[in-house]
Amino acid sequence: MKIRKKSWRKPRKMYPTFSGVIKAIGNSGTLDVSIPHEYIGKLAFLTVIDDDEEIEELFSSAQKA
Repeated sequence: MKIRKKSWRKPRKMYPTFSGVIKAIGNSGTLDVSIPHEYIGKLAFLTVIDDDEEIEELFSSAQKA
């Protein structure tokens, strides 16, 4: 959805965000979060916000090279 505040020159894209905890199911996981009915069937992104040491190590080694 596009949102425009009075102080902005042009509209910006904004996305509703829901937070939850990923719970283990065997060798994978599922996001434990309640989402309002109107979002069922919609395309969604899952963004992990906690630190990931493996990814940080890859980025730091690429910057050193």
